[in-house]
Amino acid sequence: MKVLIVADEFFSWGSYGGFGFFSRKLGRELVRSGIEVEAWIRKMFPAQKPVGETESIDGVVVKTLPNSRSERNERRASYRSDADVIHSQGWAWLDTWFTFKMNPRTPKAVTFQDARTDAERRLTLPYDGGGPPEAYSTPWGIASSFLVKRRYRSAVRAANLVASQAVHKIPFIEREYGIRNVRWLPNMVDVPEGLPRKADVPTVLFLGRLDPIKRPELFCEIAKLMPDVRFHVLGTSHFGLDAGLRSKYDLPNLKFEGFDEGQRKVELLSRAWTLVNTSVYECLPISFLEAGGYGCSIVSCNDPDAFASRFGEHVRSDSPSAFALALRRQFERDRWAEGGREAHKYVEENYDTPKVVEEHRRLYQELTGA
Repeated sequence: MKVLIVADEFFSWGSYGGFGFFSRKLGRELVRSGIEVEAWIRKMFPAQKPVGETESIDGVVVKTLPNSRSERNERRASYRSDADVIHSQGWAWLDTWFTFKMNPRTPKAVTFQDARTDAERRLTLPYDGGGPPEAYSTPWGIASSFLVKRRYRSAVRAANLVASQAVHKIPFIEREYGIRNVRWLPNMVDVPEGLPRKADVPTVLFLGRLDPIKRPELFCEIAKLMPDVRFHVLGTSHFGLDAGLRSKYDLPNLKFEGFDEGQRKVELLSRAWTLVNTSVYECLPISFLEAGGYGCSIVSCNDPDAFASRFGEHVRSDSPSAFALALRRQFERDRWAEGGREAHKYVEENYDTPKVVEEHRRLYQELTGA
């Protein structure tokens, strides 16, 4: 069987976000399970091959797609595929529409990684270009966001199966696209067997891009208020903001770890007590699943699928002091440890890689009748 993944990002191939993390992990794990996989990703970063060329990454044949509508129209033939199943990750709107249109007989699935309401799009649009935020809230940007909506809606309605990685988004997707029976198809993370040994002192982790929408400066301000707590920042910026943050927040209890997907990341997740998320908006981030799988509690101003309120604390404020108070409550009577244990159990039951890979295999067999 051959599966074609259509997505916006492929992790560490120029991008470092949760969408790309799942695209890459899904492709890699499907290849390991014996499925042939191709991924189509639009050209956005210098690290990618030129448009139309392919590259093998983790056994996945990755092809670079055009990034402009005019070039897409010129290269329509490049959107034809011999795959048995086309699986869109629900953010590459125009690429999904072109691919579905050029392969009308191929079974199709869409997983919404982040289905945003109009209000959520208005909230996040100013941050999508990297900052300063006000520079990106332009009439062209707003209009462009809605121009492709109609075509993407037709692609979703043409899919044989529609799913969401976040449960709380399912009712919205069904209303927005006029469809029924949207499934829950969770993302996957590697969950360690048993809980790792945690640090002996309070240790807090920021895991994600150091881009404006994630508000890493807010995390750093929390560290200033809690000099007796260790704070670690794991991630990098798409816009070169790392150096400025390091210079501004040169604190003895705050360490910038840079980008790491290897042993250092495992060490930090294993030792951390709590993950703090300061983003303007989240659907259901991979970082929640990764941290929960390693027994971290979650403190966040976003509460998708009740993840923070269930396994830590939902902070209903953007002030550093509110986050600091929430962390102090987590550290009292080891509430963080209780939340971390519950998070580990939940993530292991629902998001562990082997289980989710098998769920995708069953989905593809259902679509193809194999």
